Amino acid sequence: MIVLSIILPFIAAVIFGFALPFLLVNIYHAITKWSDTTKTTIILWAISIGTILPIILTKRNLSLEAELFRPFSTGTAGFAFMTTRIATLLAIGVALVMLSRGLTTRRQSVVDSVSLLAWTFAIYFIGTVLVVSLGSEYPDFTYKYSYVLITIGSFFFLGQYNLYKVNCNVKTILFVVVLGSLIAIMVAPNLVLLKPYKGLIPGLNFRLFGITSHANTLGLVSLVLILLEVYFPSRRLLRIVILTASTVVFVLAQSKTAWVTLSGLVLGVYVPNLLVRYQIKQSCQRSIKLFVAVCMLMLAIISSVPFATDLEKFLHIHSDLTTFTGRTAIWKKTLMEWYNYPLFGYGPGIWGLEYRIKAGMLYAGQAHNQFIQTIGESGGIGLFLIVCYLMVLLQYAIRYYTQSKGLILSLWIIILFRCFSEAPLRPLVFIDWAFFIHALMIIYTVYYARSSESAPLGQY
Repeated sequence: MIVLSIILPFIAAVIFGFALPFLLVNIYHAITKWSDTTKTTIILWAISIGTILPIILTKRNLSLEAELFRPFSTGTAGFAFMTTRIATLLAIGVALVMLSRGLTTRRQSVVDSVSLLAWTFAIYFIGTVLVVSLGSEYPDFTYKYSYVLITIGSFFFLGQYNLYKVNCNVKTILFVVVLGSLIAIMVAPNLVLLKPYKGLIPGLNFRLFGITSHANTLGLVSLVLILLEVYFPSRRLLRIVILTASTVVFVLAQSKTAWVTLSGLVLGVYVPNLLVRYQIKQSCQRSIKLFVAVCMLMLAIISSVPFATDLEKFLHIHSDLTTFTGRTAIWKKTLMEWYNYPLFGYGPGIWGLEYRIKAGMLYAGQAHNQFIQTIGESGGIGLFLIVCYLMVLLQYAIRYYTQSKGLILSLWIIILFRCFSEAPLRPLVFIDWAFFIHALMIIYTVYYARSSESAPLGQY
């Protein structure tokens, strides 16, 4: 019996070892037969499921009388972790097939319409990873850096996929979050409601986090759903339901960041559309656009302020956590690290657990500003790279403004405003709604670029 207990697992391991390569090859060939539409939607569904299920499974408690996030049991935490790993494996697996297939069967059209964006992204991302892994004061590297590079890189090899099907899937994903958040108010209020909370809306003593990690995230998710419903209308009754539910969630989330972003969308997309529609004189258009640009910049800067006040409220309630209050302390600390290491930054460990313990700022998981986070993490070189990437994204948003009717620019504005209040473009942000929106912008940009150049890559 003892011999069998040793031999049988060994035999099973050998068989599995020989069978695994054949299994992987068969899976690869099966995925290559899927259309670009199918592969894209599977990646987006995997990312969204990987963000939703852990929130539900960990059974958090947002009641301030308890804790902001109640500790969860080992069993549920382990299951939530496995869910995230499976979602990551699925998304990366499909993306790897898309990327490898695209690289091995690359055509001349790849170099035409989106080559500048693709190369800029590659240089920005690989450059940033090289800086934090080799050049920073406290370098570190993890294979997880490759997740964003593989997935975004695979989208540059998309052909003219079925835009209608992709839109339907994206809106379904976002509607699941919105509707699930509303249902959870009645079913599991402590899971989705932060209370008591005193916001800007009189008489509303709670804030809806929904089935997302934060109310600011939920606010942006509902805003993106409203945006897509405006651009790609559903049937009449369904349209009313989607717009009503998403508007209610948008308000209940009490996300000042999302509200300011909406103002930016009105100024940056809606006002220019009105100028074109009513054929305003070119001389007047320049003045109005300059005024709009200044207003948007001010709004973007203001968008980084609201959460600071929220953080101060939280820290006031939990005054034993730290002597610092608000984001200004986080920014000051991050900028001090940049001052000490101006070229390559502190490294990826900035605002990691060890760094937070040393700094006495356990509440700060990031700098809550992408540009400050980048300059602290990867120094002046990292900041230069991310600014170049955002500028090229803006160039594409403007170039294909007419074809997309401002949709690409709208998503760019959402990402930009998010950069002033959070750090959504960090190399490790993958199973997250910030990456989901980033991926959406790349997907739509590639689609409209391919369509306008009339150079489809075909269905792999």
